[in-house]
Amino acid sequence: MLLMAAFILLALALAWRAFFYQKPLPQARPALKATTPSTPPAPTAQSLTNSSLILDLFNPTDETVTAQLSASTLKRQIEEALVMNFMLHRCGITSNSEYGDTYRALVIYAERSGLSDRAHAGDEINRINASASATYALLYAKADCDTRLLIPAAQRLAEWRNALLTP
Repeated sequence: MLLMAAFILLALALAWRAFFYQKPLPQARPALKATTPSTPPAPTAQSLTNSSLILDLFNPTDETVTAQLSASTLKRQIEEALVMNFMLHRCGITSNSEYGDTYRALVIYAERSGLSDRAHAGDEINRINASASATYALLYAKADCDTRLLIPAAQRLAEWRNALLTP
C-alpha cells in the first residue's frame, strides 16, 4: 500500500510539472518576402575620394610616410628647443625678452618648414609647448644649472633665433 501511495504521488508530481512548466509552443515566423538585390549606386567623386583616403591609411605611399616622418622630426626639434629655452630661462641664462624671441622664432620656423601655415603656426607651437612643458617637468625641472654646458647651448640657440628673426 505504501508503494502504491508513492506511485500515485509521483504520478501527480509529474502531471503537475507537465501542466505548469510547459514550454510554449513555438510561434510561426512570418514568411520573408523574396527580394531581388538592388544594384549599388554608381560611385561618386566623393566616394572615390573617401576610398582613396581609406587606402592611404592602410597602404600609405612613400610620399605620405616621408611627410609624416618629416613632421615628426620637426615637432621633436621644436620640442627640444622649447625644453632648452625653459631650462635656460630657469637658470637665468636667458632674459624674458630672449625667452619670448625664441618662442616667436619657433613659430616662424614651423611656418617656413611647412609644419603649419601662417594662420595656424602659433597653435601648432602651443600644442608642442604643452608636450615640452611635460617633458621639462618630468626630466629637467630639478636638474642642476651647469653653466659649462648651458652657456654654449644658449649661444647656439641665440644664433639660430637671430637668424630666423632678422629679415
